[in-house]
Amino acid sequence: MPVKEYLRFGEILVRDGIATSQQITTALETQKKSPGELIGAILVKMGVITEKDIATTLSKQFNLPFASRETGLLKPAPDQGLAKIVPEEFARRHHVLPLFQHASSLTVAFADPTCPALGELLYRSAREEGATVHRGGTYLCIEGPQFSTRAESRIY
Repeated sequence: MPVKEYLRFGEILVRDGIATSQQITTALETQKKSPGELIGAILVKMGVITEKDIATTLSKQFNLPFASRETGLLKPAPDQGLAKIVPEEFARRHHVLPLFQHASSLTVAFADPTCPALGELLYRSAREEGATVHRGGTYLCIEGPQFSTRAESRIY
């Protein structure tokens, strides 16, 4: 079975004709001069890419479907009482969207799946409710710049 070649974020942008190698190099040089500034944000500021370009490129990099309202992958299941499990106030404050429950599993999308504090909060909350909770098994749902620029900068 052939091993799939791993491409870095910038390489995918170049391969797909969204950015040039020179633009990626310029963004990386800018990033070195501005510690903490993310390459995705730099490329957006440069006018090279859009936030949606970041999200769709990351979905290709991670081999995951691009999830958005338009693709229909972010629609909570009706009639499962999800608001009782994840109250609306909590969901809005922490940018969490419960999608569906199956058996003892709850699938949740949130704006920043790399946020350890939010992951820990969800873990503790579920444990306090008596749920059996497993760390891992993450479904990565990408939409918007908050996650994508931070995550791709960690990987690039």
